[in-house]
Amino acid sequence: MDEAVKIWSLKAHWPHITESSNHATANRERTFPVKLLPHPVFSSTRIHHDYVDCVKFLGDLVLSKSTDFKIHLWRPIYPKNPLLETSATFQLLRVLSFDGNTQWWFKFGLNLMGDVLALGNNRGELVVFNPHGPEKHQQGVMLKHKNMPEDERSQMIRQAAVSHDGSTIIASTESGCLWRWDKKIDHRQQRLQQRQRQQQSDGPQQQQQQQ
Repeated sequence: MDEAVKIWSLKAHWPHITESSNHATANRERTFPVKLLPHPVFSSTRIHHDYVDCVKFLGDLVLSKSTDFKIHLWRPIYPKNPLLETSATFQLLRVLSFDGNTQWWFKFGLNLMGDVLALGNNRGELVVFNPHGPEKHQQGVMLKHKNMPEDERSQMIRQAAVSHDGSTIIASTESGCLWRWDKKIDHRQQRLQQRQRQQQSDGPQQQQQQQ
């Protein structure tokens, strides 16, 4: 529980990790040898000025959150000699701002493509961002569940999870309830896109038949 964000490199240990997955569990007398990483390749306390409670990779970039109403998207600058050095240099790329989250332990969720990020707050609201958006300082879209009972609407949303395609968000509240949001599908636009894809795939076949 501090302000530091640290990154360790596992590149030199991939063979060891692969070997551990094939370790014979039947031979219980022989434990698998443990490898220690002597130091991180990156460590900084300058990204946030309070406790850091959630960190996720977005490709080679990093998303991190503290209690300062902001999620930072940044690029770590690694040292030239990662075996001996630790870097504290980073480049801040984007700031995602939100309200109603001054307490510790609120976890955001991110889909596989990294274009849907969901975060709850202490007012029972869910905020959705697109980390790839054009704005350097971005305000999220606030969601409320229209079927949520009155006594649940002010419950803290401690954690959110996003499906791989970003179409579904699950949020857990302080009371232990799970709430689900599904993205509205424009069926008319979906049918149009399907028709266009079908026409594109049928075009080469028709040309071959004419030849």
